Amino acid sequence: MKSIKRLAILAFPSNDFKEQEKGTDEEIAQFCQLNFGVSFPIARKSVVSKTSGQNIVFQWLTRKEQNGWNDQSPTWNFSKYLIDEEGMLINYFAPAVSPLDPVVVNAINS
Repeated sequence: MKSIKRLAILAFPSNDFKEQEKGTDEEIAQFCQLNFGVSFPIARKSVVSKTSGQNIVFQWLTRKEQNGWNDQSPTWNFSKYLIDEEGMLINYFAPAVSPLDPVVVNAINS
């Protein structure tokens, strides 16, 4: 597995999972900053599940004919997809896996 030299975190809020992101883009960004200290870019709220209007980024992330191997859609908010510096999808982690879990950290650092 390739090593990721630089790390960028992007958030894609979605109301696809039991309406947890009901607010406006501005309200969501403010909530994340105040409650979690989020300082990384937050995209506009969008559809991430495989339905009509799915965000184009998630169309690529969730279709193996486009990304090379993965068909896994986000199962809940906080799903994690790792993409290397060359634009290759290299891993998917379910929402229950903490971003600080050794398996994620090792995937980033290996």
